[in-house]
Amino acid sequence: MILPVVIFTIYNVGFSNALFSSMKNFIISTLNWFYISIVTVVLAFVVWLMFSKFGKIRLGKDDERPEFSSFAWFLMLFSSGLGLSILYWGVAKPILHLQGNPFIDIAGIEPMTQEAAVVAMRITA
Repeated sequence: MILPVVIFTIYNVGFSNALFSSMKNFIISTLNWFYISIVTVVLAFVVWLMFSKFGKIRLGKDDERPEFSSFAWFLMLFSSGLGLSILYWGVAKPILHLQGNPFIDIAGIEPMTQEAAVVAMRITA
C-alpha cells in the first residue's frame, strides 16, 4: 500500500504536494476537536484502569515479585523519554532555526542560507 503512494509522490511532486497540503489543512481545521476528544477519552480510560480493580492485576505468576521496583521503572521511563527527546530535538531544533528565528530576522539574514545555518547551530549549541 505504501509503494503506490511513494511512486505517485515521486512521479507527481507538485500535485502530490498540493494534495497532501490540502489534506493536512482539512484534518487540522476540521478534525482538531476529534483528536483532542480521543486523547482526553484515552487518558481518562487509562486513569480509570489505574484506580480500578484492573489496576491490581499482576503480570506474571501470583507468587513472583517484580524484577524492578516502581522507582526503577519510573527512572527507566524517564531516561528513555529524555534520550528520545534529545535524539529528536538534536536534529529538529537546528532545522527549525535554519528556517527562521528572531535572531536571524533581527540580523537581516535570509533563512535557508549558509549564514542562517551558522546562526542556527550557534543558537542550538
